[in-house]
Amino acid sequence: SEGPLGPKLWRWLSLAEPAVLAEHLDELLELFAKTFAASGGPILDVQLLKWHVLLSAALQAVELLDAIPVLLRRIDREVWRELKGWRDKRLLNGRRPGELWLCMKSFVNVAIVIQHYGIVQLMEKRIPEVIFLWQVYKGACLLAASDTAS
Repeated sequence: SEGPLGPKLWRWLSLAEPAVLAEHLDELLELFAKTFAASGGPILDVQLLKWHVLLSAALQAVELLDAIPVLLRRIDREVWRELKGWRDKRLLNGRRPGELWLCMKSFVNVAIVIQHYGIVQLMEKRIPEVIFLWQVYKGACLLAASDTAS
């Protein structure tokens, strides 16, 4: 599919164990770039790819804020107090099994990369690029959606 690789890779990486993200992100991105080039894709700048992945994580953090009211409607207040974290099996219950777990897992992994990779400091330096990439990504999503609707 068309569009930036960062958001696509982040959607995949956001399902990794937190320790994998904290300890092996660079290795995973280097392996992806080598495999991508070996499969006929262009040679990727791994540091730029990493920035796009981290930026995608930061943007997902904002998107996840919209999930909070949904999460609160899906699980009773008393159950929230009892949950033992994102691995709690009760997050797999309900009309859409796994949806609540995925939201919680995403919250954890976004927090891991924001803290571990200094996204706040990176964004302070590169905020114009953040706005530009967001526009490109959203534009690509809108274009893909209009192609699908045709």
